[in-house]
Amino acid sequence: MQQLAVAQSFYIKGKVLDGETLVPLKNASVYINNSTKGAITDDNGEFQIGPLQAGHYELVASYVGFEALLYSVDITAGGFKITFQLSKKEKQMRELLILPNETRVRYLKIFKDNLLGFTNAAQSCKIKNINEVQFAAGSNTSEVIAYADTSLIIENPELGYIIHFTIIDFYYNRSTGLSYFYGYTRFEDMNKEGEQKRRWKRRRNDTYEGSTLHFFQSLLQRKLNEEGFTV
Repeated sequence: MQQLAVAQSFYIKGKVLDGETLVPLKNASVYINNSTKGAITDDNGEFQIGPLQAGHYELVASYVGFEALLYSVDITAGGFKITFQLSKKEKQMRELLILPNETRVRYLKIFKDNLLGFTNAAQSCKIKNINEVQFAAGSNTSEVIAYADTSLIIENPELGYIIHFTIIDFYYNRSTGLSYFYGYTRFEDMNKEGEQKRRWKRRRNDTYEGSTLHFFQSLLQRKLNEEGFTV
């Protein structure tokens, strides 16, 4: 008799605590970085994410007023349990740039273009709370640091996502045009059914195939050849 192989599913479970008092943090957000998989902690600070397939995951825990934490985990057999202890954000001594309205509009455009890109799909995106973005001086007059004390909420109508992006670092040099950024991303599906949902699914697949994200995820999971990459 032929046996059918059934892929196992696993769960990530755990708690999120105030690292100083060890009090459970209710309504903390815990999610798989760059995915739609996530959960909100209950009254006891507990969460559960899954079902998940075996693989490599970056798990992010965040809570308003606390520093976000990222933990990398390889799930190969059985579930996984973790307790996050978050530290309260310290007030950073930044030299806040007080910008004339025209200059701020120009800086926000630079920020948006570098964060989202220049494709038609990127240009259709909207950062709903872009006013949360502030600018600070860098180590010299050419350097600009961008930051936000809350996650940015980005609408992507082309792919049907609402994106929650936590900025860890954003740098721009006015003289050279050099910029880079880093942060954590959680995706949320827009609630649509029927042909619109199928259209979004096709676009997502087309966008993902061969992308930088596809490459790095294949590299982390050691599946470069299977996914069609040659290094």
